[in-house]
Amino acid sequence: MSLPIAILPGVSRGGSTVAAGLVCGLKRPDAARFSFFIAIPAIGGAKLLELLKILRGKVAVDVAW
Repeated sequence: MSLPIAILPGVSRGGSTVAAGLVCGLKRPDAARFSFFIAIPAIGGAKLLELLKILRGKVAVDVAW
């Protein structure tokens, strides 16, 4: 059974992807860029799930500006 590293305390997604990029031979700027771009699908997916909850009426939305 494999244990995902992300569930260990203190290990961030950004830090682990930058570290993995450096281990694979990327330069620091390229590893940081890779880490940033790999976050886009995760953030977009989370926002999509929140939008679906709002559209289904499961989450109250405060529209006071």
